[in-house]
Amino acid sequence: AGKWPRSAVRFARGTTLGIVGLGRIGKSMATRANSFGFNVLAAEIAPDLGFCEANRVKLVSYEELLKEADVVTLHV
Repeated sequence: AGKWPRSAVRFARGTTLGIVGLGRIGKSMATRANSFGFNVLAAEIAPDLGFCEANRVKLVSYEELLKEADVVTLHV
């Protein structure tokens, strides 16, 4: 039917996703994660602040990301 059952993505709501590397693929991951309800953290050495603000991405240190994230994805 072209629809996602709510139960398929319920786990994501409130889960914190940590993204290491916010290049093209990391940004794409952040955009998708937001649409599923993840809280998004990112560690990036040269962040695009406009993108982060527009997409509710909180920039943190690598060490803080590892402490706070429930799930980590690497794009470096």
